[in-house]
Amino acid sequence: MIHGPEARFQRLFTPRLIVLLAIIAAAFVGRADAATSAWVEVTGHAAIAGEADRDSARRRALADALFNAALAGGADVRGHTAISSAVVTSDLTIVRAMGRVLEHKIMAQTATDGLWAIRIRARVGLGGDRFCPSPHRLVVSAYAPRIEVAPQAPAWTAALAQSIATDLTEQLARHPATEIVRITDQPLPDVQPLPDGPHRPEAFDYTALTKGSVRLLPGELGFRVHLRLGATKDARGPGVVLDAEMQLHSASGEVTRQTFQRAATLARPAVLGRLADLTQRDRATMTQALTQGLKDSFTRLLDAKACDPITARLAAAEKGSLSVPIGRRHGLSRATIAFTADRDSTTTLLEIVELSADRAILRPLDPGLSAVALAGRPVRFVEAAW
Repeated sequence: MIHGPEARFQRLFTPRLIVLLAIIAAAFVGRADAATSAWVEVTGHAAIAGEADRDSARRRALADALFNAALAGGADVRGHTAISSAVVTSDLTIVRAMGRVLEHKIMAQTATDGLWAIRIRARVGLGGDRFCPSPHRLVVSAYAPRIEVAPQAPAWTAALAQSIATDLTEQLARHPATEIVRITDQPLPDVQPLPDGPHRPEAFDYTALTKGSVRLLPGELGFRVHLRLGATKDARGPGVVLDAEMQLHSASGEVTRQTFQRAATLARPAVLGRLADLTQRDRATMTQALTQGLKDSFTRLLDAKACDPITARLAAAEKGSLSVPIGRRHGLSRATIAFTADRDSTTTLLEIVELSADRAILRPLDPGLSAVALAGRPVRFVEAAW
């Protein structure tokens, strides 16, 4: 039988206590909706196993407080009971925190009788809040654009499309949240089936075999822009329409898109009646009109992506630990805490014990949990800054 601080620490993670915390929190602050947030004050605890464990226990206490704050935004509680021959063999309670801690401040912290207690004040919402306290790094590769020019469009619009693609790539490189891995004229490899193209394994791609692989690695994003240019004509005269779709592809096949559309009409009829006979000045005017707001639209896409929580999938590592294929260059730090993010399992907290540029080693904050049992589960990372 376990006695002392360790026993108290393990009791903190019992399902009944978590359910009780959820009920108390819900009664105190109510359930936040997607458009609102609420401020709560909660306390987290963690046992100190020894002097060498003091800093780690402090992080665990803060993680416990953050989890309790997330529960204050609401909780999804489910019960499962297994019965064999009219005898209850197991009783499982699943608790998922529904809230998202948008920001927090430590109000007090003490270490007494081998137990850390940290009280925080946190702003909690359900994830619909646009607040972004600490954008993370986007590790990006830029691939060849996809360009479509309608036969009716003037010939000079093909060069315009190439110029737009180049400008967006330069803007990508200048964005404060991005780190460019490569810029290539090769198409984005179809690691996963894409909505607008067939699946083609890279192993059978001649370009990849002769020029080298440009496949996305875990934690990286691939940027591709799809540009369409066409001709229009209305009562004001002929014009050009631009449709742009800026895409950020993850290595797992997920795609985040930002669309943009703008049409430009000649300020005066063309002297010779043909759109192709525009003067250089007229072309510059139309180009400015067509691309007005495009860079702002792309910036919104990058800003929003940088504010998305960092996510990854746990994998079994050496000595019974867990690893994720992302690290310091993606925005993780030793102060970062991981929460399991799958829908049908109890929320579990993990801490980072080793960190490199492209890899992190994690362990559950609850010493009673098996790390191997968590392999394959998705996790979301939260910066638990002091």
